[in-house]
Amino acid sequence: MFQSFIYLEVRVLLSSVPGVFISTTEDSAKKDILSVKADFLRKNNSAPKINSVKIEPSTLHRVRTLVEALGGTMTGSSTLERLLGNIQEPPDDRNFTGFSVRAAQGGGLDIMFHQKSKHIKIEEVRVEEDSGHLTRVGGAKPRMDWTYAGCPSIRIRTSSAFELGEEAELFLQELYTLLAYLKVVNPELSEAAVRCNAYVSMAEYPQKPSYTVKLRNLNSFNFVRKAINSELSRQEEILSGGGTVASESRLWIEERGTTESFQERQPCMERFAVVEPSVEVHTGTCSQSGSLDVELPGARRERLRVQYGLSRLRSMFICAEKDRADYFEQAAACGADPLNIAHWMAGELMRLLNRSRRSIRTCALTPQKFADVIKMFESGRINSGMAKKLLKDVFETGEDPLEAAERDGMTLLSEKELKPVVKKVLSENEKSVVALRQGQMPPLEYLTGCVMKETYGRADAQTVKAMIKSILNINVIYVLAMGGAISARKRPDGSVEAGNSEEIRTLFDEKNNSFPVQISSVGAMLSEETEPADWARLIAAIHEKIESGTANGIVVTHGTDTLSYTAALLFWLFGASKVPLVITTSETLPSESDEAKINVNLAVKTAREKKNGVYVVCGGKIYSPLNLKFLGKKGRPFENWNLPQPIFTSDEPLSHQFLSVSLPEKEAMSAILNEAASSLEIVRLYPGMKASRLEEMFSGAAESQKISGVIMELYASGTGNMRSTDYSLKYLLIKGKKCGCSFYCTSQQERRLDFSEYATGAQVWREGAVPMGALTTESVTALYFAASLVADTREEFSELMETSGETLQLR
Repeated sequence: MFQSFIYLEVRVLLSSVPGVFISTTEDSAKKDILSVKADFLRKNNSAPKINSVKIEPSTLHRVRTLVEALGGTMTGSSTLERLLGNIQEPPDDRNFTGFSVRAAQGGGLDIMFHQKSKHIKIEEVRVEEDSGHLTRVGGAKPRMDWTYAGCPSIRIRTSSAFELGEEAELFLQELYTLLAYLKVVNPELSEAAVRCNAYVSMAEYPQKPSYTVKLRNLNSFNFVRKAINSELSRQEEILSGGGTVASESRLWIEERGTTESFQERQPCMERFAVVEPSVEVHTGTCSQSGSLDVELPGARRERLRVQYGLSRLRSMFICAEKDRADYFEQAAACGADPLNIAHWMAGELMRLLNRSRRSIRTCALTPQKFADVIKMFESGRINSGMAKKLLKDVFETGEDPLEAAERDGMTLLSEKELKPVVKKVLSENEKSVVALRQGQMPPLEYLTGCVMKETYGRADAQTVKAMIKSILNINVIYVLAMGGAISARKRPDGSVEAGNSEEIRTLFDEKNNSFPVQISSVGAMLSEETEPADWARLIAAIHEKIESGTANGIVVTHGTDTLSYTAALLFWLFGASKVPLVITTSETLPSESDEAKINVNLAVKTAREKKNGVYVVCGGKIYSPLNLKFLGKKGRPFENWNLPQPIFTSDEPLSHQFLSVSLPEKEAMSAILNEAASSLEIVRLYPGMKASRLEEMFSGAAESQKISGVIMELYASGTGNMRSTDYSLKYLLIKGKKCGCSFYCTSQQERRLDFSEYATGAQVWREGAVPMGALTTESVTALYFAASLVADTREEFSELMETSGETLQLR
């Protein structure tokens, strides 16, 4: 088993104005060392003797601020050193000294990758001048960029705590966020202010490596991730074949997705030498009283999550920039719902900012005006289309949204203003009212249209429908039949065939005839025959009933065998809906027992009584739709795994996003789900499973048939065979990762999978497998299909899978 040793050397440009060190020499007064020309680096015999060196005050203040935020310790004073090695001097008049001062040590940053948190320790922080950096564009030869040579910078060296390129990328993103919060870097430089070299080596556990490979030309955080992972694969291939890896510097070649040799280097090169004669440089100490006047991003993310009920994904988005987080909290202080603020900020506001290339701090749409629009939407004075237009107008003009809405007639009538209009329309259309009371739903659309005409379109259609239903005391429950034993019949030969929706009608108690129940069929098959197209029809039917505004509740009748998948799918998509959705089933046929009748009537009762959420009703009990396991035991047909408390509603972005967008046509949705099915494999580990045979699923497939997701059932908390044999998962994971496949891991047992207990689990995690926490295979499979319907990009899909996988962990 090979263990990776990776550390980063991060260079942070503090300012674009030259000048770092101030010196006093024997024959000169105090001056910037750049004006001395630092000839002693080239002409030691004739250079004046350096009596003292100080770090430019504003530079030292920024360093102290960062070190305090990292939890490190300033050295107090350090001996002046200079860089060794092949240090080139800028070709123009910006000669730099090559000085380096060890200013601080200790501290660190926390990162989380695939639900595994890690503390990255900081070994040291040095103050230096920017000495230019190597760059390479396209196929051109590497060249030095001297743009900021001589400007103040710091060198941060981490411990060898990284195991994957993804961890290094996350660390750099977290570090940059911290730098921006502290205003240590120039915001105009953005991420370009942070550059990085990575040092990568490997050794067979528990040995230590005898070489080091330095990766250069890493001019983006994305390059760092890809270069490290590519280099790890290269080195492991060499070592596994019995070869040795040479110490050298290598360049990342983005066009080829690989590294190439640049120059030889010693494994333990001396990096710095003391300047003679010795000079002590004062660095000072950090404040002991916690003088930072800014809340750090990690602490703020956690506070916003707790205080405002944000998901981890939303809190990460909000706190990615300090100005963005300030904007959010200022808008929340104005009285709008925080969850709605976060939703509209992530969508409409970011679109406006990106298109105009304006900053959130200086745009005309202030937090107060933004909150005013959201509050108007929440109160029903405007609908979502009006809200989008109003946000756009105020963003461009800066005018008061209330005045703009009134001037442009962009407000809806309140329920109080609508009530007499609705009553007038009902009194003038008695035949439609009678038909509506009898359970016919088309008259509701007609009556709503009449109200819209009377109000010249200033009424919200959903509000009007709700008022009509309330005034006429109409409660409509839709029953969507999906086949299964609950409506099946037995043939003369004893075999079971799927029934139809009319079988469901015979199951209702007469006492339920006092309110409308609309029954329709969305499939007549047995549960084991369910296909993606059947899910598409069901999703479309549910969405149509919700959008119609006529549904007080929806009941889905379903078979038992695949109900665990369907229930979880409906939770991921409709968990945030304001219409309750109840799925019910039966193990026995209606002709064999009263189980089907009991379950159907309990489901209808639940749909009438609940206000929102997704529920599963069976055997006189109500189950959560997540982590549902079919046992088939008498009196205990199902159970929920890993659920300390039942979960019926969702605050996850996936459901909110699904319900807020226009649903694709049924045929298009069917195509999306079929494509997702073609790209997915489910693998359950067992002793003797030849993982090498599974590698074939990544070979030779057409683009449309490539596997991009594998749900893998591991043992216990995430263990599996990682030995170098045909039965090992190792090479399957490596090959899959190279082919762009993601591995989502669940446990075969009723327990959380987090790779926390055994070394083999840690190895699986290091190869990029995603732990899905407490979610079962059925729930993760459903999540895969749900995310396919919502995500526009592969990145968004991966984010939805991983963050939704934390659902049970965060509750």
